[in-house]
Amino acid sequence: MKNTPFIQTNLLFNSSLLMVLLVLSFSAHADVGDVNGDGTDDIVWQHKNGQVHYWPMRNGKRLGGINIHTPVNRAAWTLAGVGDVNGDDTDDIVWQHRNGQVHYWPMKNGKRLGGINIHTSVNKAAWTLAGVGDVNGDDTDDIIWQHRNGQVHYWAMRNGKRLGGINIHTPVNKAAWTLASVGDVNGNGTDDIVWQHRNGQVHYWPMRNGKRLGGINIHTPVNKAAWTLAGAGYVNGDGTDDIVWQHKNGQVHYWPMRNGKRLGGINIHTPVNRAAWTLADVGDVNGDGTDDIVWQHRNGQVHYWPMRNGKRLGGINIHTPVNKAAWTLAGVGDVNGDGTDDIVWQHRNGQVHYWPMRNGKRLGGINIHTPVNKAAWTLAGVGDVNGDDTDDIVWQHRNGQVHYWPMRNGKRLGGINIHTPVNKAAWTLAGVGDVNGDDTDDIVWQHRNGQVHYWPMRNGKRLGGINIHTPVNKAAWTLAGVGNIK
Repeated sequence: MKNTPFIQTNLLFNSSLLMVLLVLSFSAHADVGDVNGDGTDDIVWQHKNGQVHYWPMRNGKRLGGINIHTPVNRAAWTLAGVGDVNGDDTDDIVWQHRNGQVHYWPMKNGKRLGGINIHTSVNKAAWTLAGVGDVNGDDTDDIIWQHRNGQVHYWAMRNGKRLGGINIHTPVNKAAWTLASVGDVNGNGTDDIVWQHRNGQVHYWPMRNGKRLGGINIHTPVNKAAWTLAGAGYVNGDGTDDIVWQHKNGQVHYWPMRNGKRLGGINIHTPVNRAAWTLADVGDVNGDGTDDIVWQHRNGQVHYWPMRNGKRLGGINIHTPVNKAAWTLAGVGDVNGDGTDDIVWQHRNGQVHYWPMRNGKRLGGINIHTPVNKAAWTLAGVGDVNGDDTDDIVWQHRNGQVHYWPMRNGKRLGGINIHTPVNKAAWTLAGVGDVNGDDTDDIVWQHRNGQVHYWPMRNGKRLGGINIHTPVNKAAWTLAGVGNIK
C-alpha cells in the first residue's frame, strides 16, 4: 500500500513558555509501507547521511529498527515514496534523481533486490512526484504526480513499468490544498488521495479505476501548529490504511480508519528557569541525526539537551563557561560540512569564530575571516541557504539588507546579498531553517503584529515570501529558534 513522502510543516514547539519553530523529521524523509511483506505497513525513515531504515510494525507497535542497504547520495537522489510498483505484494522504495529519473528498489523481507529505472526522466520544474498508491484498483501501486498548475496525474504501473499517464479530475488550488498522502482510507481495496487544507481540514478523494468519486472530509480540522500529517498506511494491520501523524514533541500517532472515518487516535511507541538559562539555538551538535536544543547559562556555560523522538534525554555541558562580556553565541550550524552542527560565536570586536563539534564535544575553536563591523552588521543566523549541504552565515545590515557568507570547510567564500533591504521596524529576522522541506534552509521572519513568515530559498536566492499560520501573541510567546528536534 502506498504512502506518501513525508510533508514537512512549520510547527511551534512549546517548552513551557518557550516557542521553537521547527521542522519535524528523522532527517529528510519518513514514509509508510509494507517493505518486509508481512501484511502490516512499516514506517520508513531516511537519515541525513542517506541511510534508509525502517520500523517493522505489528498491531500499531514498533518492533525495533532495521537498516536497508547502504547510505544513498542525498545530493543526487530523493526518496519519493513507498509502494508496490512491481505487483509482488511487497512495497518497494521509489526514488527520483535530480535529473528527473524515477527509479525503484524492489523489496523482499525488508531487503533491497537491486534498483530499476522507470520510464524516462521527468521535467522536475513542471511535475512533483506526490505519492505512490493503487489509485486504479489493479493491485499494483501507481505513481502519482501533481503539475505546477495543480493538475493531479498518475502513471499506471505493471511489473515495475509505466503503462502511460492519466489525469485525475481538474487542477486543484495549490494555495489552499496540499496533497498529503495516498492510501486506502475507506477500505475498498483502492488507494485514495488524501489532502489537507490550509485550515487543517483533512479530506480525501475516494478513487475507483483511476477516477475521483467526489471528495469527503475526515473528522474536524487539525491544529497544524501541533500536528504534521506524515503519511497513510495500515500500521495496525487491519487492511485499511490509517493516517499517521507526528506531534511537535516528536510523538508518532495514528488515526485508525474504517470506511473513510476516523476511529479515535493512538500513540506509537518542565519549565526552564528563564532567569538563569537562555535558549540559544537548535542544531545536531552530537551528530545523531536529531537536532538538539542548545542553551547558555548566565555564567556563560554552554549546555545542550540531546533530543530523541521529541523527548529530552538529559542535559550535557559543552566545554567550560565562556566569557559572555566578550563572546556572543550567534548560532548553530554545520559550517565545516562534516555532518555535525558547530557552534558559531561572535566576539565583541566583530570576529566570527566557531567550535567544531563531534559527539557533543568541542574540538577546539577556529576564526572565520576577519572581524566584522558590528555597528553595521548583525549575525542573524546559520543555515544552508544556497543548498550545497554546508551551512552558511546569514547577516542583516542596519539598513535592513540580508546578506550571507557561503561556507566551505569552515571558510568563507565571499559574501552575497539576498533580495532588497527589509523594513527592520516592521520585521525581525527570527531564524534560518528548512521550513518547507526542500533541503535548503529558508529565512524565517516575524512581523511586529506576530505574523510568522518565511522566504523560501534556492541557490542563495529568495523565491517569494509565505505566511505561516495566523499571527502569534508576541506578549505570550517568543519565537526561539528553527530546527529539527523530532
